[in-house]
Order: sequence, then structure tokens, then C-alpha cells
Amino acid sequence: MGVPVPRGAETAIGALLRGAIQGGIIFGSSMLVYLACVHGDWVWDDYPLIALNPVVQGPYSFLAWWFSPDAPDYFPLTTTMLWLEWHAFGNATTGYHVVSMLLHAAASILLWRLLAVMRIPGAWLAGLLFAVHPLCVESVAWISELKNTLTQPLFLLAAIHWVRADEQAETDQAFTAGATQWALALFCFLMAMFAKTSVVMFPVVILLHAWWKRGAVSFRDILRAAPFFLVSLLLGLVTIW
Repeated sequence: MGVPVPRGAETAIGALLRGAIQGGIIFGSSMLVYLACVHGDWVWDDYPLIALNPVVQGPYSFLAWWFSPDAPDYFPLTTTMLWLEWHAFGNATTGYHVVSMLLHAAASILLWRLLAVMRIPGAWLAGLLFAVHPLCVESVAWISELKNTLTQPLFLLAAIHWVRADEQAETDQAFTAGATQWALALFCFLMAMFAKTSVVMFPVVILLHAWWKRGAVSFRDILRAAPFFLVSLLLGLVTIW
């Protein structure tokens, strides 16, 4: 006769198993839909950006992009990722495509989790639709669009951590409530900005979240969002400059 499992533990195991199955369906569907692009070759911007780019192909040349705003776009994390891919895969494009597919699958799962944390009905279905929607084909199938597929999971992670920090701050009025989640949100947002500065609007999004949730934006909300606005301003100016 086996040892009885406490009801709470049984429920937790069931929820974990259900979540793993749901996540697996999203992941598998995403990878299956984009399987055809695995053997795609270089196209258009792939040549100047990767295949013929000495910055990507040099031994340590990518480091200069972190400290120099002279590049057309200040996306140092994306450049670093391309550098890693080039030194791992070289001219074999399959590896680049697989990385983009994995990033898109991760973003789809994170979208589901974000909507679930926000208690939005149909969160899982939204994640599944995002995984297979043709709107994402250009970003996933085109190697040069790594900046999009790399930014998405980082942006969504920042949003998840922000929502969790906000929930903790609601239950504890101390200004430092949710500090760990807040710091993780700021770090993920910073990394997303280093991947592609189009996520510059994130600070506005988090204030809109406060308004959507509570019907108003408090001074405390603005203070907690201030460092995010500072990151947006500084890196936005670097990109424009």
C-alpha cells in the first residue's frame, strides 16, 4: 500500500502537469508551424548584417558595439547574439533558424503566462494563436529579424515580473514591497532595450496597467516606473543620436 499523497500536494502536481502539457502544446505547435524555414538560406539584409559583417565575424569585435553609438542601430545584445551564432554555426543557416524558432516558442509561452498572471480569460488560447499566427512569419523565418524574436521574450518577462511586483505592492504598502520582482522587471526591460529599442514604450504600458487595474495612476506608481522611463530616455537618445 502506497503512502497517501496530501490533497494539496496532489492538486499542485496536477496543476504542474496540466501546465506542462499546455506549454508543450504551444511549444510543439510553434516549432511545427515553422519547421519549413529550417533550411532557408541567407536573404537580403542577412548578407550585410551577418554573412559579410566583420563585426559579427571578428574574434572580439562585437564588444565595441556595447560602447559605441556609431552603429546605425544600438542593438548590442542582438549583435552579441549574432556573434555567438556565427561562431557556433558559421554559414550554416539552419542553426540560426532553430534559435529564432525557439525564441518565438518561448515568447508564445510567456505571453500565455503573462495573460494568466493578469487573470485574462483565454490566456492559453491567446498564447497558442500567437505561436501559429502568420503575422509572426517574417520575424521568425528571416534571420536578420533576430532583434524581434530576441526582444519579445525579454519584454514579456519584464511584464510578468512587473505584474507580480505590483500584486505584492498591493498587499504590502511598504515602498520596497515586491522589490525583487521589480528589479527583475527592470533588468529584463534593460536587456530588451539592448536587443531592440522599439520596446521603449514599456514604461507607458506599466502605467496603463495600473490604470486598468485600479482606475487611476498613483504617485507611487509613477515613482516605481521612473527608472523605466529613465532607461527608455537614455537608450532612446543613444539610438536616435
